[in-house]
Amino acid sequence: MGICSGKGTHCSRNYEEFGLVFLLSLLSLVHLMTLFCSYSV
Repeated sequence: MGICSGKGTHCSRNYEEFGLVFLLSLLSLVHLMTLFCSYSV
């Protein structure tokens, strides 16, 4: 894992930020999918 190089606190913070970005992108993707489905029907 290239993110976990060095201090543990820095590593965990990076993983938290990555998780947050991942969740946000996932939510926006689901939102777009639901919008698309509602329009296509």
